Amino acid sequence: MSQTEWQKSTYSGDRDDCVELCRRNDRIAIRESDAPRVIVNASRTQLQALLAHARADARWQKSSFSTDAVECIELAACEPRILTRESDAPRTVISTSPAPARALIARAKAGRLDRERAAR
Repeated sequence: MSQTEWQKSTYSGDRDDCVELCRRNDRIAIRESDAPRVIVNASRTQLQALLAHARADARWQKSSFSTDAVECIELAACEPRILTRESDAPRTVISTSPAPARALIARAKAGRLDRERAAR
């Protein structure tokens, strides 16, 4: 498949909010049809791991800083990855390894993210 031969996900409907895939040498490029310039490249193994995590029946834990409202961050351990999502958009999941997740949580607890944002 060439760089211009994007395949639409079989789960996508007729609207423009779908995931598209394209083979690029030994990598698989992934993008959303409504944001075609943002492309994630993954190996076959990485894509399989991502899909396994996305399908996993993870135990989601709400952030202790969240209220009872629906706008909160949720985390789940799905060995060896850490999954993150917003409660109001549960189908959008970010997968990372434990070290970057710990670093992000430490920065947030220390209030360093707020200061960086204010400095911009």
